[in-house]
Amino acid sequence: MSIRLFESLEARQLLASFAFNTATVESPIDRDADGFNRSVELWFNVSATGTGTGNFYIDVFEDDGPTNSDWLVRSSSTSLAAGSTTDVGLVIPADLLGLPGDDTDGICEFRVNLVDAATSAIVQTWTQASAAALGSVNMETAAADVVGTDSPPVVSSFTVNNPGPISTVTSGDQVTLSLHVIDNGGPQFVLFWIDKDGNGVPNPETDSIGNGGSYFGALATGSITNGTWTTVVTVDPSWGTGTIHLGALAADADGDYSTPATTTVRMNTMPDVVTLTPSATLVTFGEAITLTATVNDTDGTVQSTTFFVDIDLDGGWTPGTDIDLGADNDAAGGWTRTVTVLSAWGTGPHSFMAAARDNDNAWSYPTPATVRFNAAPQVTSSSVTIGGNPASVLTHGDTVQLAAVASDSGGSISRVTFILDNDANGIWTDGVDVDLGFDADSAGGWGLSFVVPGTWSPHSGAQIIADAVDNDGIWANLRSTTVVRINDRPSVSALVVPPLAAAGQSLRLTATASDSNMRGVSFFLDANLNGVFNSGIDTDLGADFTSGDGWTRDVIVQAGWAGTVQFAANAVDTDNIWGLLPRGSGNVAISAGPLVATLNNSASGTIGAGESFTLTGTISPGVSARAMTFFLDVDGNRAWTPGVDVDLGSDNNGSNGWSKTLTVQSSWGDLDNVRFVANAVNNANQWGTTLAVSAPITLWAGPRVTGLTVTGNPSDGIVTHDRVFTLTATLATATGVRGVSFFFDANDNGRWDSGVDTDLGADFDSAGGWSITPRASSSWGAPAAAHFVATAVSTTGSWGRAGVASSSVRVNDRTALSGMVPSSSTVAQNASVTFSLSAVDAWGVGAVTMFVDIDGSGYWTPGVDIDLGTATRTGGTSTDGTWSITVNANWATGTLRIVADARDSDGMWSGRRTNTTVTVV
Repeated sequence: MSIRLFESLEARQLLASFAFNTATVESPIDRDADGFNRSVELWFNVSATGTGTGNFYIDVFEDDGPTNSDWLVRSSSTSLAAGSTTDVGLVIPADLLGLPGDDTDGICEFRVNLVDAATSAIVQTWTQASAAALGSVNMETAAADVVGTDSPPVVSSFTVNNPGPISTVTSGDQVTLSLHVIDNGGPQFVLFWIDKDGNGVPNPETDSIGNGGSYFGALATGSITNGTWTTVVTVDPSWGTGTIHLGALAADADGDYSTPATTTVRMNTMPDVVTLTPSATLVTFGEAITLTATVNDTDGTVQSTTFFVDIDLDGGWTPGTDIDLGADNDAAGGWTRTVTVLSAWGTGPHSFMAAARDNDNAWSYPTPATVRFNAAPQVTSSSVTIGGNPASVLTHGDTVQLAAVASDSGGSISRVTFILDNDANGIWTDGVDVDLGFDADSAGGWGLSFVVPGTWSPHSGAQIIADAVDNDGIWANLRSTTVVRINDRPSVSALVVPPLAAAGQSLRLTATASDSNMRGVSFFLDANLNGVFNSGIDTDLGADFTSGDGWTRDVIVQAGWAGTVQFAANAVDTDNIWGLLPRGSGNVAISAGPLVATLNNSASGTIGAGESFTLTGTISPGVSARAMTFFLDVDGNRAWTPGVDVDLGSDNNGSNGWSKTLTVQSSWGDLDNVRFVANAVNNANQWGTTLAVSAPITLWAGPRVTGLTVTGNPSDGIVTHDRVFTLTATLATATGVRGVSFFFDANDNGRWDSGVDTDLGADFDSAGGWSITPRASSSWGAPAAAHFVATAVSTTGSWGRAGVASSSVRVNDRTALSGMVPSSSTVAQNASVTFSLSAVDAWGVGAVTMFVDIDGSGYWTPGVDIDLGTATRTGGTSTDGTWSITVNANWATGTLRIVADARDSDGMWSGRRTNTTVTVV
């Protein structure tokens, strides 16, 4: 379909694509017939492809100078549907345009742009290379093309209508510009323009109309000489803001122009919905969503914002298809609308729209927000089975199968998940409920299997919930539940049975069992040791259904049980649920003969030759015995080894208990951690199959020293050099002892070291006890914690394995004095003189004293010698220092001896006096 239009406008849409087809020059006006035209019409055939309908306009330039200065005229915006063509014509009047660059030669070459009105993008450019008609067009001014005289047209009643007269317009409005024209010859054309420079005349370089171009109207009403000319234009932002000046003038066939007519309108800026924000981008039917619009209006106020669902996704309101969501008429709190998403709207992505209206009743373009609507899945049924049977009680250890039937009308189910709703409140409770897992593969139906763990607390108020989520992350709005009770499986945690038993013995089996609903414990003899009851092999020992005294069973050991067996127990609850596995006692040795249950030794630790001890054994209760035998297990194999072990004899009468009192023999030797062993035999000469052993003990072939004391010292815990003291040893036994040896343990290692320790002698006579009185040697040094050691030897020459050390004593040396000198060897009577010396003691010098030895004895003689008093330490330390005293020599003249002595920190006097002489004159 081809449509030929001359300056008509259609509503602008934004879909089709455009292209030039032809260009022609028509209707030239040449009054004086000189071959140059005062005006021509340029006509273009334009086609549209693609889909829908779009708008375009045409710009014409004179193709010989810079683009801006060469711009001549612009057509109105024209609507064209895809698959259609149309013709658009523009008048080129020479007097109106001036044709820069061509005034001298009058030759025009046109360059034409085809422009998409929606984007202002140039779609195509034609020149004379594209269409020959656009080159070498002869033009001249109207003044140069005159024949006779003519009067110009007269214009009046310039109005803007939509549909009646209006004074305010908004971008996007379609308005009709009308001009009344009177001309005796009839107007040739009418020009409407936006008078941007406000000078009342058209100026192609500054003025514009409709995206910057000029429009030409067609005769609408009245006669050719007295009629109204109109054109329909779409208001766009290029008109400017505020007061808009419009101009119009008419030209007749003679090329005469009317006086311009002007009018004004106010440009109203339409409101703008800047953003439309949904509270969610994925919404399930039945859920509420809030739409929040941000709206601006630069030259007024917003009166309301309307919201709708753009069902057909065409970007605008479609009555009967789209869904009106109502309007927000109060800006307080923002422009919002909260609605509930309905299933009637359908699934899939939908576009919400918001459009605003201002105080001039101008509407904004709609602004979209894309939201996906989704139908929640549903779980219509579920089941809980064990072994294919419906189950309402889940017991620890059970393998449970869960199944569910689920559907989703709005998409596909991603997975079905199951939870143990322990508190049965129908929702997940963190820390209480249990996630059982999910099934993400619908093949074979939705379900899973799990084993009830023993960590689940038993209770009756639980349910299993089956829930589903679809591929959009939407959870089901219908879930399925099954009420269950959690039951702990009973268990026997311990079964206590003595490891040894004999035929005829009364044996108590004691089980430790637990369950929230315990009924009883059953016992059996597990003859083949396989941990389960085997009828015909194992022996049922009965059950205990009364827990008042614990879970026990008393049995008499049968002779047929002889050998290695184990006892076992299992528990059952009130739901008749048994423990998964019986609890075994471990191996029990059943003997046909009597068993020695225990063997005790009256001695412990270490015992030496000559010491006595008693072995006492006990027989399993209820079992008879003829005798109990004992032996020393020398090789430690816990069995009798002839030629190695020591036979200790037997007790053939157990009326006073089975026991044997023995004395350690030197011939047994030194043995570490050996045991005594006992066995028993009955009147049928059946021996116990298992031997009883005592606790380990250490045996010495020699006598044992049990204690060593140090006495007779000047003060407790101190032994002073050159003084005598007494060492007294205590022995475990008095028999078979030849003597006790003593030594000073110089290196304190507890044993005799030749060349290091000091032998103090021995006592070979026990009369008065084992003791010796030695003298402390100055060679012992001054150890702070010294020990003396005693060891004993038997009459057969066997020494005790280890000596016994005394308690810790301190060996005290005597203070050593040296280097005593006077300050002068000769001193005047009654003059001062100072005596100095050195004093050394390992434990510290307590005091240094001096006296005048009048009688020359070298010792203090009371009433004769003169006491000079106590010296003062003038240097060094208390263990190695210098001491001095200053006195008046008020003595008789002559040479006198001055003597010094000292005592240590323990109060011991040295006895190692030193002296010097001085002459008094």
